[in-house]
Amino acid sequence: MIPISHYDKILRLSEAGDGIKGFDIKDINNIEDEKVKDQYQLFMKNVEIQDIFFANGVIFVEGLVEWLLYNKLDKSPVLDFIIAKNGWVVINLEGKNNLTKGVIIADMLQVPWIAIMDFDAFITNDNDKKSKKVSENSIGNTIKFLSKRNDNIKLNSSWDSKMRVFEEEMIKKNTKDQLRDGIREQYGIYVLRENGIEDEVTKELQVKMTKKDVKSKKIREVVAATNKSCENGRKNSFTEIVEFIKKQIQAGK
Repeated sequence: MIPISHYDKILRLSEAGDGIKGFDIKDINNIEDEKVKDQYQLFMKNVEIQDIFFANGVIFVEGLVEWLLYNKLDKSPVLDFIIAKNGWVVINLEGKNNLTKGVIIADMLQVPWIAIMDFDAFITNDNDKKSKKVSENSIGNTIKFLSKRNDNIKLNSSWDSKMRVFEEEMIKKNTKDQLRDGIREQYGIYVLRENGIEDEVTKELQVKMTKKDVKSKKIREVVAATNKSCENGRKNSFTEIVEFIKKQIQAGK
């Protein structure tokens, strides 16, 4: 365990162009807004963020259930240790509102990342209040950071239009799926169809799951159901996630 006070002293060495370059997170100490700085300090204290320093890539997930599930899924035949073999790690963000913080730290260290989020990350802002403005929610804030950081991925007019349509007609399924597909392809964020992993498992895999089911037996049931779906060629959220993880890791994101 690395003390949080030492994080800004760690230098991550990565290939950059024709040579090796060092990356760090010292800029967090230069944040002028003390409240924001404290939020980052608390985030790094509560989350196993140290794993990012030594990883070849990161999969951000919202909570403990997802962390257990995707680590177990990696040991199953459908993923066959693709996460571990390639030096990637699954990091529990301890909530959807920490997505932007995780992404910013990964970006500072030049670590490839992907994320798997519940659908309510589209419709809830950082104060856990519902908002019809995509730009004011957890995923929207992350996209705004990415757009500022890299002019090449700024929202184009057609994509911006899709987001406005979604804001106006949020409950329409076809619009919902368009937005999910766009976010996945453009930003490497897979968004579930439901507002929680438990609802997604129950609906997509027909394995009854509640918020109290943080149990090895239940996780094994979900992994077994995902493996069976993949074997039978059945398409659902979890077979899509398996393919998403494989594709993104193989591409190095």
